[in-house]
Amino acid sequence: MDSVTERLAAIAAGHMGFRLEAVDRYALRRLVESWVAEGGKATNLVERANSGCGRALDRIVQAVSVGETYFFRHPAQLGFVVSEVARRVAVSGTRVVRAWSAGCASGEEAYSLASALLAQLPRHVAVSVLGTDILPIQVERANHGVYGRWSIRGPLPYPIVRARPDDRVEIVPEVRAVTSFRVHNLLDATLPIDDVDLILCRNVLVYFATDTAGHVSRSVARALSKDGCIAFGTVDVASLGDGFAQLGAAELNVYGRKTPRPPLTPVPPQPAFSPSSTPPARLAEDARLRSAIDMHLRALVRLEAGDADGAARLLDVVLDADPAYAPALLERALIGSRAGDRARATRLMRELLSRLSDLPGDELIEGPESSSVQYYRITARAFLGLAEGGQDDGRVVDR
Repeated sequence: MDSVTERLAAIAAGHMGFRLEAVDRYALRRLVESWVAEGGKATNLVERANSGCGRALDRIVQAVSVGETYFFRHPAQLGFVVSEVARRVAVSGTRVVRAWSAGCASGEEAYSLASALLAQLPRHVAVSVLGTDILPIQVERANHGVYGRWSIRGPLPYPIVRARPDDRVEIVPEVRAVTSFRVHNLLDATLPIDDVDLILCRNVLVYFATDTAGHVSRSVARALSKDGCIAFGTVDVASLGDGFAQLGAAELNVYGRKTPRPPLTPVPPQPAFSPSSTPPARLAEDARLRSAIDMHLRALVRLEAGDADGAARLLDVVLDADPAYAPALLERALIGSRAGDRARATRLMRELLSRLSDLPGDELIEGPESSSVQYYRITARAFLGLAEGGQDDGRVVDR
């Protein structure tokens, strides 16, 4: 089983551009068990995937993909890029705005982008948003436009959904009308869209091998118009190179073009290893953080699927390896609290405060969503105030 799992992990990494260590072996073992239960042979799955069989590859990709998303995720960044587009529209007088949500999973990000643009741009400006994902099943779900309440985890600043009788929500017609979806692999040199005013490519490249992430980010950025801007997740990329300038605050990770578009170059295959001048201690620290974020995201997927116990076990693994990883301390405490284990939740919240005691409040803590130290402090103190009979001061801090 382990040899088959490792062969499938290598296939997934090559097909998706992932770092080999970021591929979820547990998910692949479950896939192999399911394949065998259906009457297939484990080695046959490997052979089919190696031969380019679409069904086999889709099942592998679906197994290891982290489709964690929700409406209006990272509102500060979304607000900034939409305001930037609105400002440029006012200057140029353009009547059409095109946007691309790259790696959109089940579509919540693409619909959020469309909703924000419709609300912020003048009515005479036509809006068109394309969402793409490597998984056909995710694109199908996005096109369906029906979601559970877990897709709503915060305020909805603009009209985007309406309630259904089955306790689910559906995208409102105005937003659906300007949003479309298609299957696309970010490793493909051929872009699905061109001359785009705004691109979101968030929390995708964090899983990629470093060299591949750099090539893909520059390839995706080729779709930008001369005045367009592109936004990445906080830990996706460090820069886009000399042809781009950073826009806004550094933590927003937004870039705009400052030179003409470079010629198209194919994305090279993922290297097995690339030497680095980074000190070994820093490499080990970065690898540990990436591993913690990977595992945390898998825990969130389990939580979304209703498997709170499975999510808790994954977070325990994270904390065993890195007891100081603040996002897992907070997440594990909240899961414990919901399960009735207030004593452990209280202990974890106290541990969280202790770990952050010497850090400045505005320092960002990297995780699935990067948040400030102050956010974690206020959340923990509010929890402890309620748990221990104190008062929650009611303050809310935007991550």
